[in-house]
Amino acid sequence: MTPVAEQTRAASGLQRRIFVATATVGILTVGAKAGVAIRELLVAREFGAGHEVDAFLIAFALPLFAINIVSGAIPSALVPVLVRRRTAKGREAAQDLVRHSLGLACLGVLGICAALAAVSPLVVRVLGSGLAARDVWLAVRFFVLLLPIVVLAAVSAVAASVVNADERFAATSTVQILNPVVTVGILLAFVGPLGIDSLVLASVAGYAVETAGMLLLLRHNGWSIRPRLDRPFDDDTRQVLLQLAPMAGATFLTGTNVLVDQSIASTAGVGGVAHLAYGSRIVSLLLQVVAFALATVLLPHFSRLLADRDWAGLGSTLRTQTVWIALLSAPMTVALVVASRPIIELAFERGAFSAGDASVVAHVQALYALQLLPHMVGIVWVRLLSALQASRRIVQITVANLVINVVTDLLFVRWLGVEGIALSTSLVYTCSTVLIGLALRAELRRVR
Repeated sequence: MTPVAEQTRAASGLQRRIFVATATVGILTVGAKAGVAIRELLVAREFGAGHEVDAFLIAFALPLFAINIVSGAIPSALVPVLVRRRTAKGREAAQDLVRHSLGLACLGVLGICAALAAVSPLVVRVLGSGLAARDVWLAVRFFVLLLPIVVLAAVSAVAASVVNADERFAATSTVQILNPVVTVGILLAFVGPLGIDSLVLASVAGYAVETAGMLLLLRHNGWSIRPRLDRPFDDDTRQVLLQLAPMAGATFLTGTNVLVDQSIASTAGVGGVAHLAYGSRIVSLLLQVVAFALATVLLPHFSRLLADRDWAGLGSTLRTQTVWIALLSAPMTVALVVASRPIIELAFERGAFSAGDASVVAHVQALYALQLLPHMVGIVWVRLLSALQASRRIVQITVANLVINVVTDLLFVRWLGVEGIALSTSLVYTCSTVLIGLALRAELRRVR
């Protein structure tokens, strides 16, 4: 076999592995989402929409937001450095980085949680300004009891990042299903004797079991699970920290866009926030499944190709993944735009949800669907930016997204009502993908 034929065969094999891994992670993510849906249905059945549930949701909001930041920032900061260190210095040197990362995750997040616990009454009053006095203190208690899940999520994110760097994607995705499964099991077992407290216990236990599973998986892959902070940080550990702060900031700003949309939707009249929420659900679910699968699989592969300085393989992988994700998202966009009204009627039009509501939500969904292609392509490109450790550029793009989102939300909501916010979101992701492409081109020129 000629060298060219061998190279072509290797490239084809790599693309097949990426495709199979992405599909596997996507399917397992759907299973995890199904578990979450069952949990929500169970909570609704057992507790309804009473004041205790309001107190729990207020208490859970900030820890959940912190978990989203941690889960988004840690892989982007750790995986490229870990892959490069293992390629250049061997597994033993990489082991030190893993142990330091575990120690930093425990120590850093514990400090943040201790500070939040100290100001918990103030935090809850700000988040739940509409709560009655008795529910404020109930929410404070829930808030303090739920804070350990942030530490658990940080440790779990480090462990999952290391295992994913070994390309054990299916294993980490399977372990993540344990969280909703354990939550549902504990709710069913303890809702009678404990009441609303069973929801707190179930939430903490779900994250605890998931984290334990990730650590066992990490150890099974030959990595030490003992955290280490007894040595000065080396250059690679400092590099992880330098990447972590801007990536956390970028994740925070991305989450802020959702809050901006909801706030401006509240000015569009009665039902504006609800119409926006209903119209975004299917599109958001598709993006969550595909985005998580792509982000999980592509980051280690891009990092390894960069560590090996395999420019031909990197270019081939980038082109192939861009093409197939575009071919996947284009028909999904057309289907959601063309069939938006019957989809919404089938999903929601019953009871208090009127035909007028269905009409508005269908328009919102169709406009939201326009983001699918640029958003998914942008995910492929931004994972390569993360592998290049171009966190500064990612933060700049995220700030630009926030500014564009605020301006277009305010403009479009005057012309189109709540539908304008959905159009604004699609425009934001289109502009974002263009900016990511320009930044990626500049970074590739720099490193080559």
